[in-house]
Amino acid sequence: MSEEPTVLMTVVARDDPPNLTEAAEQLGLGLDALVEGFGVVPVEPARGIYCVEVRADRIPRDFGGRALGTGPHSNPPIEPMGPIPGGANDDATEDDATE
Repeated sequence: MSEEPTVLMTVVARDDPPNLTEAAEQLGLGLDALVEGFGVVPVEPARGIYCVEVRADRIPRDFGGRALGTGPHSNPPIEPMGPIPGGANDDATEDDATE
């Protein structure tokens, strides 16, 4: 995730997943508004819905959503709340879970 405030926005693709340039064009934003490291993430690929991370200060105040893209949506930090069963760093044992 980016150091500066960001939001999530969705874009719609009719056929293949969009690349960052296509997502920026669909949202009416410059490519530099999108966080390249986040990429284009499938949300509901069967329906052609994808998500991009956008720098909050690059969204026009009057954005209000576009016909195909929606947002902005909040982008809270998301982290595991404990060991992920079967994960690479799973040091928890069955005994830990029953205590």
